[in-house]
Amino acid sequence: MQTECSAGAYEFPASCGRRVVARFDGGRMSSDGGVILVKQADDILGLSRRFAACFRDKRHPGFVEYRVEDLVRQRIMDLALGYEDLNDHDALRHDLIFGLASGRLSGGRANCAALAGKSTRKSHRRVVHRVRL
Repeated sequence: MQTECSAGAYEFPASCGRRVVARFDGGRMSSDGGVILVKQADDILGLSRRFAACFRDKRHPGFVEYRVEDLVRQRIMDLALGYEDLNDHDALRHDLIFGLASGRLSGGRANCAALAGKSTRKSHRRVVHRVRL
């Protein structure tokens, strides 16, 4: 027997000029709604911003689509949601909920997604490893 009850909606702070509402009655969905909570915690703690400030970005500004802070925030969201490796990132870069959490629903250039893909992420990881050494 199907039930007719539905939990109430929960409204998050607006992102990218859009309302963000968690509901349990269907519609366009993502299984990673926890990323919004991770974003709120990061906004309060400033972890991505503070960690990104530790890096010097030597890339040419005219060719940069994703700031270091964007890449750091994306990595924090990945780890918090259990995406330790880069296998899923080409699909996740198009996930609307990840886009909302990053503050970008689309890329700045015609062929760019809201979030960085696997190749950009691998390059960023190599730079981070070099900095640690």
